[in-house]
Amino acid sequence: MNAATDIRDTKSLIIDELTKHGPCSLETLAKRMRSCTWNQLFSAMDELSRERQITLQPHTRFDYMISLSGNQPTPV
Repeated sequence: MNAATDIRDTKSLIIDELTKHGPCSLETLAKRMRSCTWNQLFSAMDELSRERQITLQPHTRFDYMISLSGNQPTPV
């Protein structure tokens, strides 16, 4: 698998996870997506954020809430 395929797959997994379970913290998302590395998650979230498909908002000092654009994040 090449890097472009990996990022597309990871982006799809993130969108699927948020669609199924709603907004969640970065830590929760990482726990749910153990098949992805931190680098894959951060790269995919960066692209999704720039494409305005997801929203990242500070949650705690060292964590963020991730939601699909248009959704209001709620604590998990």
